[in-house]
Parts: sequence; structure tokens; C-alpha cells
Amino acid sequence: MFPRIHDTQVVAYSADSRSGRLELVLRDGPADDAPIFQLVFSGVAAHQFKYPLMPSWVFGLDEIPAQELLAREWEDFKEGTRLTGWPGAWADSLERARAYCTENGLRGFDLESSYGFDGWVLAQSVELTGGA
Repeated sequence: MFPRIHDTQVVAYSADSRSGRLELVLRDGPADDAPIFQLVFSGVAAHQFKYPLMPSWVFGLDEIPAQELLAREWEDFKEGTRLTGWPGAWADSLERARAYCTENGLRGFDLESSYGFDGWVLAQSVELTGGA
């Protein structure tokens, strides 16, 4: 999706529940003076990065239909709802979650790593900012 992020290093990430924004800070190589840029997701409804080893290396980002992401990750959604109410009341059933994604224009994004940082984001949009 963004060829430029291949073989970049994830040096930080943050999620802001109030603004619905998730940001990955990427370094374009291992050197301390390598350019920094951000992968910014907006309208985030849910995300999951299991075992986020830091720093890690990005392989790529692929967009997938939100409905496909929901079906694939539904067991985690059910468990999160049962344990903590994550990601919210909109995901208390698969049917309701599907409707929520459609109504809110949500898209699925798979982040693949070469080393250490796999996961997904359910958001309205993503953009790449900064860098040299």
C-alpha cells in the first residue's frame, strides 16, 4: 500500500482514544539520523498488535475489507468483549459489528513485519506523513 514503508523500523506508536487516531513512528533505516515519518490512522475503531517487539522492521501494509478482518479476528473480538468490553458495544455480535463498519466507512489494514510487529487496524483512513 505504501512501498516506502518496506524495511522501515517502528520506533514508537501511540493510540488516542479521544481522537480515534493511531500513529506509528517509522525510521527509514537503523541509523539515528535516518529520516522519521509517520503512518497515521484516523477514525480508528479497533486495533491489535500482538507481541509488539520494539524496535521492529516493517514488511508492508495491506488494505483488506473490514468484513474480512472481522470474520478472521472474530474470536479475539468475542474474547475482548467478554473480558474487558473491548472494543465497544458495537462489537457485541458479528452482525452488529458488520453493520457498524459499513455505517462508519471502516476499512481493514494488516501490518506485516519482517521482524517483530504484526497486527491490524480497523479505521476510516490511513496516510503517510513526514520524512525526507
